[in-house]
Amino acid sequence: MKKLITIIILTLSISLLVVGCGSNKDESSNNNTSTNTKTEKTTVTKKEDPKSNSMDDILKSKLDVVSINNDEGSLYVKYKFKDTLSCDSMVNGALLDIKSVLNDLKDNEEFKKLLTITFVGLAKTTDGKEVPALTDTFEINQLENTKDFNAITNQQLIQLQGDNTTGVAPDFKSQLSDEIIQIIYPN
Repeated sequence: MKKLITIIILTLSISLLVVGCGSNKDESSNNNTSTNTKTEKTTVTKKEDPKSNSMDDILKSKLDVVSINNDEGSLYVKYKFKDTLSCDSMVNGALLDIKSVLNDLKDNEEFKKLLTITFVGLAKTTDGKEVPALTDTFEINQLENTKDFNAITNQQLIQLQGDNTTGVAPDFKSQLSDEIIQIIYPN
């Protein structure tokens, strides 16, 4: 019986210590003799299952989507590039975005039914016109064996295009470094 009472007292003491640790400096510096109790709500966010989200929802959550067209098994996604300092960072950012999107889409049932997916990244030229700056097309059967797109390099992503070639607008291509040209045109 003494052990049970000791355990209960110990448990209550620990509970009081834990509650006391949650107070902030303003409350602890208060010289008031009353005890302040602070209640915090904790919300648990459930990670959404990519299988249950629509392709449109996934794409819109990852990219600044302008349009999405699904035409007989081919998905065309036009999106605006994030503002970048250089064409090299624009291409690197686009490839990172594509990997992130593919990672979220890979388990989606709608996505698995597609034949191809084409990403068209829009950017502004020096005269302010918005043009397709970078185009990447992937055949879905080339993507099936990749478990984690975020773990692959940009070169490996480009190789997953198979027979498709990355398209770069001439205005932007002329500003790319040799290193980036080698990544997007490996052969």
